Amino acid sequence: MGKLAFLCPGQGSQVLGMGVDLVGRTPWAADFFEEAKAVSGLDIFDLCTNGPAEELDQVQNQLVCTVVASVAASRALAERGLQPDCVAGFGIGEYAAHVIAGTADLETVLTLAARMAALGAMAAHVAPGGSAYLKDITPEEAQALCERCDEGGGLFVSALCCPGTVMVAGREEPLAAALAEHEAAGKAVQRVNCTAPLNTPLMQSAASGMGMALKHTLFGPAQVPVYNNLDGAPFDHMRLPELLGGAVTAPVMWEKTHNALFDAGVDRVVQVGPGGMLLEMAQAVAAQRGLQLKTARAATVEDIACISI
Repeated sequence: MGKLAFLCPGQGSQVLGMGVDLVGRTPWAADFFEEAKAVSGLDIFDLCTNGPAEELDQVQNQLVCTVVASVAASRALAERGLQPDCVAGFGIGEYAAHVIAGTADLETVLTLAARMAALGAMAAHVAPGGSAYLKDITPEEAQALCERCDEGGGLFVSALCCPGTVMVAGREEPLAAALAEHEAAGKAVQRVNCTAPLNTPLMQSAASGMGMALKHTLFGPAQVPVYNNLDGAPFDHMRLPELLGGAVTAPVMWEKTHNALFDAGVDRVVQVGPGGMLLEMAQAVAAQRGLQLKTARAATVEDIACISI
């Protein structure tokens, strides 16, 4: 049997109800959410339960809540004896991945995630806009589209997701122009429910703030490999602050991550936390390589109870 990877979702994955169904059905979940509240200053259980959705969607809230939901799902899977051989996270999902891999504890990661969320919210205020997936496009075509729609450095490729899918992010005006042009060509677009221009040079001020925080953070050795967003390779423990800090302004190399996972023998993946987009991307990369890949979601108690992988 091959290896099992856990994939942690990132920005725009948040949904009302994520993670909270564990409370009352697992003995540790209530204390877990209380710990998350104490560290982050957010009532994450209330936000994820009652919202409203507009409040949960705020950058300063969604990023932290998504990390918490992913870590909670991984703990519920561990109770069932399901442990990953390796982990990867998309964007802010990298922070959840480090808790799962044991390189940092929940308090450390939520402190960092809360700082990232606050800095991302500031960037969204300075450069209002967002991000979107473009379908049926190559990275080169996406780059050319960004350059055509904005000559002022306000729109960038923010993730190379899988064959045919690229994420772009930036200011609203050039982003809207790019989406309109892509749709006019008969190709699909999907807006991401996040207003921060994450993983672009527009996050440079945030990168400076995160760099200082990461420099003073003590990370431990990983119990399982964590594959990073910058080059798709496993994190080098000695370069953790550099790699996490560099990812703030650089595109997520998600297709490279999947290729590295498959090269390492991964043939099963579980998305831990809300959504299912990462599974679609994994299947697209596997299909291009002619690989058989088994996937599963672990977003709800029912998902976790029924999982067989």
